[in-house]
Amino acid sequence: MNNIQEHGYNRNESLLKGDLIDITPFSSTIGIPLPVHLTKSVWKFIKRSKKEESSLMYRIADFLLKLRHELKFSNEDRIEFTYDGEIHEFSVLALQQKDAHGNPVLSVKLIDED
Repeated sequence: MNNIQEHGYNRNESLLKGDLIDITPFSSTIGIPLPVHLTKSVWKFIKRSKKEESSLMYRIADFLLKLRHELKFSNEDRIEFTYDGEIHEFSVLALQQKDAHGNPVLSVKLIDED
């Protein structure tokens, strides 16, 4: 996430370009009090499923429930956890950052993603 800003992009530009995916409408219904943005790579992993009957809404909700669980037990601005995405297990890093207005936002990327 920091690299996006280091290379001259701000969060809004990254959202407009599709480099970040805003899933705040879903996260707020799950009880996460911050806006949540995923990188395209995390989004692609969530979208994949070996169960055809598993809807995208279900997979998003399942991921967000795991994220909410991890947030509940951490007082850190940086949380690492592994998520079992049915086809692939993948590790993510959730960073609490500030948007352009100084408001907190949660950015989620793959552990090995710049």
